[in-house]
Amino acid sequence: MKILFIIPAFNIKNGGSICSKVFLDIFHEFFSDIMLMLPQSSTYAWDISEYNLLEVPETPLFMKYSKIISGVPHRFYPYIKHIWNKINRPDLVVFSSSWLAAGCGEFLKDQGIPFITIHHNYEYDFHKDNHSKQSLYGLNASLFRKIEKFAYTNSMGNVFLTRSDADKIKGNSQDVPQDVPSVCIPGIIEKGNSLPQIRDKSPEIKNIVISGALCDKQTEDGITHYIKNLHKFVTDALPGATVIIAGRNPSKRLIKIANRYNNINLLPNPISLDTILSEADIFLNPTRLGSGIKLRMVDALKYGCPVLSHETSCAGYEEMIGNGVWSYNKEADFSSELLKLKKEYESLDRNRIQTIFNDLYGYNRNKERMQLFLRELSLI
Repeated sequence: MKILFIIPAFNIKNGGSICSKVFLDIFHEFFSDIMLMLPQSSTYAWDISEYNLLEVPETPLFMKYSKIISGVPHRFYPYIKHIWNKINRPDLVVFSSSWLAAGCGEFLKDQGIPFITIHHNYEYDFHKDNHSKQSLYGLNASLFRKIEKFAYTNSMGNVFLTRSDADKIKGNSQDVPQDVPSVCIPGIIEKGNSLPQIRDKSPEIKNIVISGALCDKQTEDGITHYIKNLHKFVTDALPGATVIIAGRNPSKRLIKIANRYNNINLLPNPISLDTILSEADIFLNPTRLGSGIKLRMVDALKYGCPVLSHETSCAGYEEMIGNGVWSYNKEADFSSELLKLKKEYESLDRNRIQTIFNDLYGYNRNKERMQLFLRELSLI
């Protein structure tokens, strides 16, 4: 079976591209003949030389916005039409993000080619909350609700990273069918990713870490809200602790806010997050916007580090709640969950947290989930 696998971006390692790489590797376990279509770049974040690459050139600026207005917010649709008769006809297409189905999905239906959609997020929430360029900075976010509904309804199978995203798609439109084949696979750990050695647990909580792409709107929003509204609880409960905020390209506004506190240490563009995370006693994830699964949680849980997270960022990690993850919503929840974590900290087994996490979210476990789903779809 020939597969055409379409990825929206692959030049840097971030949440979306890592998930795409995980699913690409999983599909390659079952299908050897894969064409990979992706935006053209001088460099890619992974070695993909084993694939037949279809590199899509950048769209001129004036055409980008015209395509968004016309309802196709990406460069793949005109390209796939252009090269269709020049390539070997695929038996199946995989969209690694539902918004890629805009234009392309209708074209494939006309050609009689089935497709599978991997839903990285509930796209409306993601584009609205992050003010993405593709949604005209959030003004046209409703377009993505329409695209995702089409992708879900017309896919021969849908892969979701979280159950909450699947529930949103099924629940936000009365005429969305409920019986479309779907599966939840949290594809967040790369193939061959070995578990790091866990250091001995500190006798008390000293290092609290928040990490992420600090330039992302949803990340900055969560951290700013934490500092202004929740940091006081950490200072009261853990007076000897330091909160380390580490990540890429923080704004001047965030730096200014963080610098007001002696027990907050902001580290812009660290060389290695692993060094910082390996020394963390607690990981905080205050992100409360967006959708999908937050890969920052992986950074902590692979070290067996306990996590205190906003409930939005717990999507996909529900099975870890009570096994190394504490969830909060309102300020009072944060305070009570922090005190619970503090009380239970001495008896926490970091090796147990790491083992449970790997058993539930490891590459081989997700490969097994996909294998069962592909059998259900009669593809293998």
